[in-house]
Amino acid sequence: MLGTSNIIWNLINFIVLLVILQKLLSKPIAKAIKSKQESVASSISSVETRLNEITKKLNNQAGQLEEIKKEISKIEQQAETMATRLREDIVKSSHDEAEKVRDQIKRNMEQDINKAKSDLRQEVVDKALLRAEQLVNQKLDRQTQLKLIKDFAMSLDTKSSNN
Repeated sequence: MLGTSNIIWNLINFIVLLVILQKLLSKPIAKAIKSKQESVASSISSVETRLNEITKKLNNQAGQLEEIKKEISKIEQQAETMATRLREDIVKSSHDEAEKVRDQIKRNMEQDINKAKSDLRQEVVDKALLRAEQLVNQKLDRQTQLKLIKDFAMSLDTKSSNN
């Protein structure tokens, strides 16, 4: 029985020790646990607040990114439109310039042709007058020579005014 009474006393001592520990340590442990719970709750709240702020910033930045993408797309479209317009203007300007050059060449050619015709006429007239003078000197008297020159000059004036 000695073994049983020893167990009972050990059990009683243990229970008394638990009661004393509970009386002495229950408030500090409860305070420590409560403080730790409050600290964890505050940390969780702080993390949630920070997470909400980050989420808002992320959403805001995502919205800004979408706006930037739209703006980039708009700028690309404007640049493409401007490039097309510029290309068309350059092509039109090139065609206009080529047309001007063609017209200028045509005018120059017409002027050269007219000058050549005029020079040729003048040369024909000069040669005809020279030949006429030679013939006149050989066969005609002075009075007849003057009349022939006058008639020939009038016929040239008439031909020149017709052309």
